[in-house]
Amino acid sequence: MDFARGAAREIGLQGGIALLMVSEHEAEEGVEEAVALGWLRRLGLQPYRLRVSGHYYPHEFARLVGLVKPREIVPVHTKEPGLMLRLFEKIAYKE
Repeated sequence: MDFARGAAREIGLQGGIALLMVSEHEAEEGVEEAVALGWLRRLGLQPYRLRVSGHYYPHEFARLVGLVKPREIVPVHTKEPGLMLRLFEKIAYKE
């Protein structure tokens, strides 16, 4: 656990927020989610669980980004990560 916290500080994760988006199917399994939440907390992140189903349209993604205002995103489980990053760059919250 000390290793995880040290690594999190080194790469600047401490105090960050992680959105764990879980589909209805995954919500039923629970065990993997509990492990993921535990690791996120050990890394110094504040995890929030969002139950989702389906896929976002670009306007829905833009609304989510507008509400959450993340500084960066890491696309996971998508066929078009570059497209998501380009869309994020266009709509991202700028300080």
